[in-house]
Amino acid sequence: MRRAGVPVAGLLLLAGLLLPVAEAAACAACGNPSLPMQPGGSGVMAGGSGTFGVSLRGLAMQVTHPAGCADLNNCDEVPVQPLHDHQVLLAPVELGLSGEWAFNDRWGAEVSLPVRSVWASVSYQTPDGADYVPLDAEVHHRDETVVGLADGRLMARYGRSLGGVWVSARVGSTVPLGATEEDPFSAGDLGKRHQHIQLGSGAFEPVVSLDATWGGISQQTTAYATLQQPLYANDKGYEAGRRLLAGAQVGWKAAPDLLLSLIGEVGHEGGERWQGVVRSDGMTGLTEVRTGASLLWRSEALTLQASLRVPVYRVLEASAEEPGEVIAPASLALGATLPL
Repeated sequence: MRRAGVPVAGLLLLAGLLLPVAEAAACAACGNPSLPMQPGGSGVMAGGSGTFGVSLRGLAMQVTHPAGCADLNNCDEVPVQPLHDHQVLLAPVELGLSGEWAFNDRWGAEVSLPVRSVWASVSYQTPDGADYVPLDAEVHHRDETVVGLADGRLMARYGRSLGGVWVSARVGSTVPLGATEEDPFSAGDLGKRHQHIQLGSGAFEPVVSLDATWGGISQQTTAYATLQQPLYANDKGYEAGRRLLAGAQVGWKAAPDLLLSLIGEVGHEGGERWQGVVRSDGMTGLTEVRTGASLLWRSEALTLQASLRVPVYRVLEASAEEPGEVIAPASLALGATLPL
């Protein structure tokens, strides 16, 4: 479902803009924002047991990129108009449902189904800071909220204890449930209204991950790595970028049922391609070093978790087109898990 109206992520956006920010001189995700990858669950599950989970993840970001021409007599843009900036506030949020079932002490299966919402608000300014009304207002960006199913995921899991370390390996694929748009750049080059936000990739993308957990009564450490590798473009010529995540969480028991963990990780997302070409208003390529913290409270009937991640170093790959700027502060994730 797609609608324009009251922003469902307004409070998240306000909170995000108050947090420390990281910025860079390139415009990854100017029109198609993404959320950081999350590690999978860790730890032992007894054979014949299962869990059901609900999660909420989101972040707020501001992207700016130039449009128009400084020399109107030599301008090949459609329509011809003076130089100005597109300033877009974006807040992607995902509500996820997940389930896990252990067939025995080693083998299990996992499934996830997210619903994604992207709130967008746009303004325009000339280089001297004055407000501007472009001739093609709402062609490239508009005030709107895009909502719908995102791509799901099906995974098989194998786990076992090796010398006191619980190791889990997962292999599976995304499931293309999210809506995909027609090539926005073909329409944009002709000055036609278009949509950059993609709720899905339109393709099955293999996913592999590995994690290891060890520790004692008062301390627990988990290391993890995940690769999501697109293999082909969808029927509209869109191919998402490769996604990588590697990191570790070191936790201490702050109370018998409460685990406080510090997070350190590296995430990478490759450039998305339309008709085989990386363009500036999509994901051009992003590598981040993130730090953060998480709280996990566990009882026999319920597990609650909250985590906050802040990018402390960011490298963005500028496309061949005029680069812009992205400012993106912390991302927040909340989750609840029930035994079945």
